[in-house]
Amino acid sequence: MAAAENAKHCVAFASGSAATSAVVHLLSHGQSILCIDDVYGGTQRYFRKIVNPAMNINIEFLDFDDMELIKEQIASNEKAGAKARLLWLETPTNPTLKVSFRNLNIHRFHASSRSRFNWIISIDLRHQQCVQSCS
Repeated sequence: MAAAENAKHCVAFASGSAATSAVVHLLSHGQSILCIDDVYGGTQRYFRKIVNPAMNINIEFLDFDDMELIKEQIASNEKAGAKARLLWLETPTNPTLKVSFRNLNIHRFHASSRSRFNWIISIDLRHQQCVQSCS
């Protein structure tokens, strides 16, 4: 898989829940997740009912179509020493199939922020092929 995607590494999981758990466990106690507000219900419940109370990780559910809000949240977190370390995105969302964060240039954000704040960016594209083939 890594070679096919021209990547250094690849990790495969048996389920989306396993992948979600693995990514979240890259965070430390007290850090935060900036999450798309229309995230899959199972992910949202996992964040609210397990990750937040058990790991003391704060989750902020944000409208990623409101780029000013996202920029403010990112700037606020960077000024506070990058308490938020994970951007959790999903497109299209499930079940509403909302296509979001069109204006967020992930590559530019990652290139400018990663060296200073070591952000983790997770993008769930599980329904992307369905939307492409159904369009």
